[in-house]
Amino acid sequence: MSDIINSNDNYDNQVVSEHTFAGINKYSASQDEMTYFTPEMFGAVGDGVTDDYLAIKTMLEVGPIGCTFVFDGSKTYFNAFGNKKASDPWMPLTERQEWRRTEACNFRFNNAKLTRRVPAWNDNNKNNNLNSGAYYTDDHTALLRLSGGPYIIEDANFDSGIPLGPLVTVDGSVTGQTNYAVGQCMDFGLILDNCADVTIKGGIFKNSVFPVYIDSCDGVYATAVRVEYAAQAAKRVTPTDLAYGGGCKILNSSNISIEVFGYRNVNCTAEIESLNNNVQVKGWSNLDYSNSIVIFGNSFVHVDWTARNVVNGCGVYIRGGFSDNTSTSISGRVIVDAVSWIGCYVYLASNASTDMFGINLDVHTSNCGHHGLYIENQSSTNKIKGLNIRHQSKSDNGGAAATGAPTRWHGLVDGDIWINPTDAYQGFWASGNNTSDAACVVRVHGSIRGATNRWTITSTMCVDIDLVSKTNSYRFTCTQFVDTAAITAGGTFNTNNSYIRTFGRFNQDQTTYSLFPKMKNTVSGSDYELFYDTANHVVVEGGKKYPAYLFIKN
Repeated sequence: MSDIINSNDNYDNQVVSEHTFAGINKYSASQDEMTYFTPEMFGAVGDGVTDDYLAIKTMLEVGPIGCTFVFDGSKTYFNAFGNKKASDPWMPLTERQEWRRTEACNFRFNNAKLTRRVPAWNDNNKNNNLNSGAYYTDDHTALLRLSGGPYIIEDANFDSGIPLGPLVTVDGSVTGQTNYAVGQCMDFGLILDNCADVTIKGGIFKNSVFPVYIDSCDGVYATAVRVEYAAQAAKRVTPTDLAYGGGCKILNSSNISIEVFGYRNVNCTAEIESLNNNVQVKGWSNLDYSNSIVIFGNSFVHVDWTARNVVNGCGVYIRGGFSDNTSTSISGRVIVDAVSWIGCYVYLASNASTDMFGINLDVHTSNCGHHGLYIENQSSTNKIKGLNIRHQSKSDNGGAAATGAPTRWHGLVDGDIWINPTDAYQGFWASGNNTSDAACVVRVHGSIRGATNRWTITSTMCVDIDLVSKTNSYRFTCTQFVDTAAITAGGTFNTNNSYIRTFGRFNQDQTTYSLFPKMKNTVSGSDYELFYDTANHVVVEGGKKYPAYLFIKN
C-alpha cells in the first residue's frame, strides 16, 4: 500500500510550487516528464460536504497524458451532482456530472474517500434502461468513469452512499432482509468502459449497485480489491429481474486477472457475465446474499475461489448461454461452506442453442443446504460435455439423516466425476433422461464409503460406475450395457442373468458375490456365456472350487 500523503505535507507543497498547468515539472527528465496534480490545486476542499465536482473535473481535464493525480489520504472528496434535480430536463449520460477521464494517467488515491449524493431514480420517467424520459435521473452514473488508457489506480476508497435494506421482491413488496444495501437506480462506483491496460492496486469499493464494472476492456490486472454492499436497484425490479448488483462485474472483455474479496453483496462478489475470454479470478466472499461468484456465457475462465455463508443461493454458479456466449473451458478450484442452496451449480437452460464444454474443477463443499455439486441440463438437445470434476463433500444436503445426495447430475451430461462424500445419505443422484444418446454418460469414480446408501438412478438414466462402496463390500466397474452383474438404467440389477454381453472387473473383500449362484453350468446357446464346469472341481475347506469358462460363439 502507498504511504498516505496529506495536502499539507512538504511533498504536496513542492508539487504545487514546481508544477504548471502546462504539465511541466522541473524535477522530471526532460523527455520523460512525470507530472503531478492534486485536487487542492484546483480548489477542492475534501471535507465530505463541499461539492468538489468542478475542481476534480478540471483536474482530470487539464492533466496531460501520463500524469499522476495525487489525493490527500486524510480527506473525503464529495460529488453532489448538485446542479441537476428531479425537475431538470433529462440529459444524455455523457453530459451528467460524473468524474471522467479518457487519456492515460495514474491515480494515487492514498485511501482518500470519493463519495457522492445517493443516486436517485425519477418516477416521472419510463421504467426502462437509463430511466429515459422528460426528467433528469442518476441511472447509469458513476463516481469515476474511465475509457482508453493505460491507467494505474492505487489504494482507492469509493463509497456511493447507498443505505442498507430492506430488499424487495419481484412484485415490489419489501422483505425482512435489512442487512444489504438497497438503492433506487443502477449506478457504478468505478466503471472501466473500453479500456486497455489497466492496473488496480488495492482499494475498497462499496455501497453502489456495481462497485466495480468492467465493460469491453482488454487487459485489466487487479490485486487486493475489496467490494462491499453491492446493492439492489429497487426501482428497476421487474417480474423477471430482481435487479441485484454484483461487487465486480465483467462483460465483453478479454485478458482479465482480478483478485477480489467481498462482503454482503446482494447478487455476488464476482460476476463474470458475459462474452468474456481469458479471465482469471481469485478471491473469497462472506455473507453474500444470492451467490458468491457467477460465471455466465464465457470461455477460458480460471477460478480460485472460496465462498462462505451465502444467505439465499449458491456458492459458485456456472451457466451456459446462447449461440454467442456459451460457457466453455471453465477450470480451477472452489471451496464452499454453509450456503443455503447449492455449493457449486453448473446449469444449461432448456432454450440453450449450444453445448457447454470443458468444465474442469476441484470442488470442496460442506454444510450446503441442498447438493454440494449439481450439474443440471434442462435441454433435450444440447449437452454438457467434457466434464472433469473432483468433488469432496461433507454434511451437504442435510447430512446422513436427510434423503438427498451431495452430488447430483441431470439430463444429457457427459464426462468424469470423482466423488468422496462424508456424512451423506447416499453417494450420488442421477436424474433425467440420457438413454437417447448412449455416448453421453457420466463415469462416476471414487468412494461412497462415507454414505449411508449407494445412489439413486432414475429409470431413464445410464451411468458408468467405478466406485468403492461399503467398507466391507466391493469395488466394481461396469458400463450401461451390462446385462449380468451390472447396474442398468434405473440402478437395479438386471434379471436376465443367462449371459454377459459386456463385463467389467470385480475385486471382492467379502465372502461371496450374489450373482455367482445364478451362473449356468452348461452352455445354453447364447452368443456370450460365463459358466462353470461341474465335472472338474477341487475339494477345499468348506466347499468345492470349480473352473469357470467364457464362451463366445463363432
